[in-house]
Amino acid sequence: MPLFLVTKMPKEVLLYGPIYSWSASAFIEAINESGTEDITLRVNSDGGEVAYGWGMITKFSELKGKKLLKNDGKANSMAAFMFCYADDAEATDVSDFRFHRAGYPSWVESNPEYFTAEMKTSLSRMNANLRKAMEAKMDIKMLEEMKGCTLDEMFSMDDRIEIALTAKEAKKVGLINRIVPLTPKKKAEIEADMSVATARLTGFVPAAKTNQNKTQNKMTLEELKNEHPAAYAAAIEAGEKIGIAKEKARAEVWAHYADVDPKAAKEGIASGKEISQLQMIEFTEKKFAGQALKKVEADAPITPKTDEASAKSETEKQLEEFEKELEARNKK
Repeated sequence: MPLFLVTKMPKEVLLYGPIYSWSASAFIEAINESGTEDITLRVNSDGGEVAYGWGMITKFSELKGKKLLKNDGKANSMAAFMFCYADDAEATDVSDFRFHRAGYPSWVESNPEYFTAEMKTSLSRMNANLRKAMEAKMDIKMLEEMKGCTLDEMFSMDDRIEIALTAKEAKKVGLINRIVPLTPKKKAEIEADMSVATARLTGFVPAAKTNQNKTQNKMTLEELKNEHPAAYAAAIEAGEKIGIAKEKARAEVWAHYADVDPKAAKEGIASGKEISQLQMIEFTEKKFAGQALKKVEADAPITPKTDEASAKSETEKQLEEFEKELEARNKK
């Protein structure tokens, strides 16, 4: 589950996780909550759905103040394109970026029955805008020479090519302005942001660490309960808050896909397991598949009934072919 927070000084929004409907909504709410036009956005994300990414970029672009982006580890797909809209940007020396064109699953794009002209036009428009953002931000000639790949090739609808950049390469082509070494201090800063995010979600503020070098004796829960009952009660309460918040976030991710596959979403919630990236991809593919089938059914001609019990409509035949294709693909 992506974490979003706004700290008091300076104003920061933290994007750690995928870009989907719930995270885009939380992102916009976090910016509104900040009450300022100057924003620092810290990113550690694999990206996600283009349409929701556009919503985040639109909100980010509306701010009239200074906009600083920080790559704390990875900025892939739509998360990478967000850096094309920053006034100022930096990354740790171990961070990387990955760009590729927007697209549907390959099995959708390869089938003209599913990948309609309307969908293709919409996708081409999205990619045209993403390309403009790259061209406005980066030295494209240098980028193409460095990676041995042109933007024409990367944005071609005939292939799916990814361009990966290290922090050093990103700075060279103008995507970021600075590289920040990941020193122990910087690492602690990133970890502190995660702690603040946890505190925001759970209401539990972790105790501050001290620099005193002392030998610490480990205490069992039973000893803590007997010797420090108040501290034990506070720890149990804090643990329950964290557990409830984590379980709520886990269940919400599964529930997001209930309209796509109710049975799988219900089983996922009941399993107690986190949803995997592969499962997210599969849910997304089912979503597109459902849209494609509705399109096929809507466009299917009305055929006269026959007296043969085995006769099937054109829509039923297409549905069977589609199911066979899905089954064959899942067996690979």
